[in-house]
Amino acid sequence: MTFKIIITLLFWFFIIACEQPFEPVQENERHFFSINGYLDASADTQWVRIMPVRETLLQEPDLPVPLVTLYDLENDTSVVMRDSLFTFSGGRYAYNFWTTMDLQPEQRYRLVVEGQDGRFSQAEVTLPPDFPEPRFREPEFGDDILLVEGVERLADIQVVYEIRLNNTGEVFSAAFSYLPFSIFLPPSTYRIIINPDYPRTEVMNAYCGITTLERNIFVAAGGPEWHDFLSIDKHTIALPDGITNIENGVGYLGGILSKTFPYVDIEGNRGLFHFPCPS
Repeated sequence: MTFKIIITLLFWFFIIACEQPFEPVQENERHFFSINGYLDASADTQWVRIMPVRETLLQEPDLPVPLVTLYDLENDTSVVMRDSLFTFSGGRYAYNFWTTMDLQPEQRYRLVVEGQDGRFSQAEVTLPPDFPEPRFREPEFGDDILLVEGVERLADIQVVYEIRLNNTGEVFSAAFSYLPFSIFLPPSTYRIIINPDYPRTEVMNAYCGITTLERNIFVAAGGPEWHDFLSIDKHTIALPDGITNIENGVGYLGGILSKTFPYVDIEGNRGLFHFPCPS
């Protein structure tokens, strides 16, 4: 079964990097690896998708696994990231590299990917500073109003439901981005308009026989190199050299600091529901 995940173009570019590989198909001498993902100062585990630039879309997962090293440039330390092979329908596959290295706000990191032939791709990112816990204010016209303060660049704001299928017990998440409905209020404050009925309606249109277990808010601040992807033409973003910070490669490595907390509105509503199938 599939679910329509409402998400902004910029986080499609980063988070979907963990779902569908970015695979340029032309042989070249300047793009060695594709790097897609983000480093999150709030996460206990970092995941980045890394693949060699290949000549064909479908190949067996027998290519040499590159050496991936994450450097903490502030403290002059480093860690070698471990690889995990992910397979997809249609014979596709990709490597997601991970580490439990403790990342800190406002510090700079370098990710280096080295092949056995000596070719390498790399990227540097600076993580943003920490910010206060977002808070709700009085709703307006039936919409919830969330204030995010102390953030210069809002990377994303999502309402995330954890959903259980009653007949199988399967649990999955559905995320709905509200970044397009954010208003920047200097100094470093965002006002986000959240229609609480919209994600509920989308869930009910997609499934029946479900119970929502949690409703959370996900807020991510972007580092100083973060782009305003909503203002950039989507065709430009799709080009290998359109929007990238990868040296000798393609893709994008972002730097964020995120907060996830229960979505309980100002009236104490948790927004959970049980939706049976029609009899």
